[in-house]
Amino acid sequence: MDAVPAAIQNSVWKRTMSPELDELGPAAARAVLRIKLSKVDVARVGYLSLLASKRTLSRQERNELELYLQIGHVITLMHSKARMALKRWLPRPRRKSA
Repeated sequence: MDAVPAAIQNSVWKRTMSPELDELGPAAARAVLRIKLSKVDVARVGYLSLLASKRTLSRQERNELELYLQIGHVITLMHSKARMALKRWLPRPRRKSA
């Protein structure tokens, strides 16, 4: 995968993920928090990371690892948005009256 400047990536992600996940209800937010890589994919990332640390990744393996990392970033962003949405639904503590 060719490198895309971070500023462009950030701009695209912000436009893509900004509004919809902010408006999640509690059930949808909890469903988003259950999204994760499968055990097979986690094992594959571990293997590719090991090859990367030994500097023995092929170009195809490097591209595959980069894809997994991008997917991980998307999942992290979605989880963050879901946690923020859940926080809005939590009951607020009552203030003591004077």
